[in-house]
Amino acid sequence: MLRIQATANFEHILHAYNAGKKGICLEGSSRSGKTFAACQFWISTLAQKKGRTLTIGRDWRVTLKDTVWVDLLEVLDSFKIRHKINKSDLSVEFGGNLIRCVGILDNIQKFHGLKQDYFFINEAITLPQAVYNQIKQRTGAIGRDSFFILDYNPSEERHWVYNLPLDPTIAFYKSTYKGNPFLSPDIVRQLESYDPANPLNVERGTANLFMHKVYALGQRGADDAVIFRNWDIAEAWPEQFDDERFGLDFGYSHDPAAMVQVRFVGNSVYLKEVFYRSHTSNIDLFRATSATVGEAVVVSDHEKKSIAELRMLGMSVLPAQKGPGSKTLNISRAQNKRLLIHPESVNLIREIQSYKWAKDKLGNFARDGHGRSIPVDGNDHLIDAMLYAINFAYDPTA
Repeated sequence: MLRIQATANFEHILHAYNAGKKGICLEGSSRSGKTFAACQFWISTLAQKKGRTLTIGRDWRVTLKDTVWVDLLEVLDSFKIRHKINKSDLSVEFGGNLIRCVGILDNIQKFHGLKQDYFFINEAITLPQAVYNQIKQRTGAIGRDSFFILDYNPSEERHWVYNLPLDPTIAFYKSTYKGNPFLSPDIVRQLESYDPANPLNVERGTANLFMHKVYALGQRGADDAVIFRNWDIAEAWPEQFDDERFGLDFGYSHDPAAMVQVRFVGNSVYLKEVFYRSHTSNIDLFRATSATVGEAVVVSDHEKKSIAELRMLGMSVLPAQKGPGSKTLNISRAQNKRLLIHPESVNLIREIQSYKWAKDKLGNFARDGHGRSIPVDGNDHLIDAMLYAINFAYDPTA
């Protein structure tokens, strides 16, 4: 019999499973032991099964590989269970069971097609509800038990995952780092350095109310720097629509050229990534997109030479004026829409997840000379293309 040293998270997962619950939501601070306890539960449970499949998912493969995958292998080694690892697939086999780890947003269509007996979504707060809905309906088989775990730091004030425990068949447990006796003093000091009530933290520049509230106390709170919260994964790409435009952000030697297809349906805006590539000439861009582009392409009016080249090649190009405050205005207009992103638009999803307002060292919003907020520049190529198209729909004379 396995002897397990674990936090209270493990006991609550086990109790929910034995009580016949469909699943459990583990909410809490950073380093409270949620993910490690989930891995302990899955390994100890599968050790008593045969022929079962567990899917573990997180937003991106690169983050999964550095987080939950590491915990999973550590638990396997500590349990001294013979197993076979496939590092390229991020999968593990033991006792006739399969554990596969996937970056959900890297290939969301493939993820939606997976079937399994159990699933575990790590940091579910970073994912749209459509991901949960799709995997839930493909989990379980007649005559077999099924179960799921979602864990997350509550870094939003409102989120679909908070509603799941309202279902009496889904359990809920909240934890903080103070309930994890296995943490090193250095990690505890790091978490407690966020507390803005401590004058030393303020003096050292480590105080951060949002980090303290969410990642130390495990309380619900939103990062006020996030620009777009009004987006989701599109369940289907509309064939009937009110209007259509394409937006294009020209690239440079290192920055990619980025094109987005935009379809307007009522107050909803459907977005599909068409092109995203660096070191691209205008003729290469035209060849790669001409078969897709059926309407005029809206671009920055600063690139007059590129506009002329694309027009000579036969592309209908409309310049969108850029001036003081134009980007802030365009963002505001996009925030008033419901943005639905095609599931294969991986780069657009990545950009929109990380798009934030700039802040100074004291945590105050950076402002331009007119007091307007400034978005962080850099990873916003498809977003700029999207904004050109949406703004043109608002004001075709712009």
